Amino acid sequence: MSGHSRTDFSKMPPLGAHQLPPIGAPPTPQTARRLPKHSLITSTLMLHRHLNATSRAQIRNDDPPQSHDDPSLTQEKVLECLKQMSPKKVPGLDNFTSDICLQLATDYPRLLTDILNRCLTLQHFHDQWKTTYSGFREQTSTCEAINTVLKIIKLAKSEKPLSIAISLDIKAAFDNAWWPALFHRLRHIQCPNNIFGLIQDYVRDPEVILDHARRRVTKTMSKGCIQGSTCGPVLWSIILDELLDARLPAGCHIQAFADDVLLVVTAASVGELESAANLALHHIVEWGRRVKLAFGPTKTKLIAFTPKANVASINMDGHRLSFVPEVKLLGVILEEKLNFGKHVKHVIKKAVRIFNTLCMYSRPTWGAHPENISTIYHQVIVPTITYAAGIWLHVAQKRALGSMQRGFAIKAIRGFRTSQDYSLF
Repeated sequence: MSGHSRTDFSKMPPLGAHQLPPIGAPPTPQTARRLPKHSLITSTLMLHRHLNATSRAQIRNDDPPQSHDDPSLTQEKVLECLKQMSPKKVPGLDNFTSDICLQLATDYPRLLTDILNRCLTLQHFHDQWKTTYSGFREQTSTCEAINTVLKIIKLAKSEKPLSIAISLDIKAAFDNAWWPALFHRLRHIQCPNNIFGLIQDYVRDPEVILDHARRRVTKTMSKGCIQGSTCGPVLWSIILDELLDARLPAGCHIQAFADDVLLVVTAASVGELESAANLALHHIVEWGRRVKLAFGPTKTKLIAFTPKANVASINMDGHRLSFVPEVKLLGVILEEKLNFGKHVKHVIKKAVRIFNTLCMYSRPTWGAHPENISTIYHQVIVPTITYAAGIWLHVAQKRALGSMQRGFAIKAIRGFRTSQDYSLF
């Protein structure tokens, strides 16, 4: 979703082989406590006084789009989608992993395809599947998303003297995704009629289930795109498309990856910077109110990449934003000078902490054997350190990284601290 792109419905994953998503806090009794009517109305239908009621009414319109049906699925397409799914994902209540479904589709090629096409024709998503869906949809890499932002910032710094970035916080973004806003956007992009109807049925009274301590709790959802579900990222990106397509003032660029939204603003003077940034934030907040998504000013981060931009007065929904020396974007710490020094220190400290914890748990059982240390290093430490390394490696503190690597090497071979580097690697 780097830079955010339009959703390709032909690449949507198959509708079967779903898994149960993780649930944060379980409901209290055996069945989820039902909210009082006034609470339900407040949480789902409340209108802001200053909001145009007509626009909300248009969003709530559930008429299908005037579009053609999407073509039926083919056996080849079903097999292709199943092959792309990881069999290591935890299955749902039916215990069907993707490799089981792939074997079924291979042995009975027409059966699964006919079932899926029948669902598409009837625009019906079976209730049993609504309690077992989860999974993962591959998107554009986070490295590509970060690299795109860095290119924009560097280009802005070279063209204009003032540039800032605002990392926007959407409160419980996936949990608060408003379904009428989703269907409003689907109509706008002329979603195929049969897929539109199928998605409508998909979000009709879905349930999440948690089995714990020999008891089962269920909760019926009324909004939200479940994190980890197969369709969740697709549906969320469709809602967010409208924000990314919005006309913002000159010098503004907005980028999104999942629920991480970044606004980059450049200008030639402080006055122009304030005007562009404040107007863009006003449009963003108003869009959020229209689709029932709230932005949190207290968690929104503002960073200046040029010294003169620090004096700008940037406000969001009546709150003045304070400048911070660093922001974290998709797990990478961005500093004012973009030298990534704090990021390198952070990942080294994190890697050492993880290593010490794993060694502590390993000693009482099978001991911190050199082979085990080597396994921990290659399987845990290396991925932790090298995450998004293509972005920051060229300016990294290689001496600090080398010192950390040397420490692990000495432990792995049980060498002396005075050992020369060439004898360790």
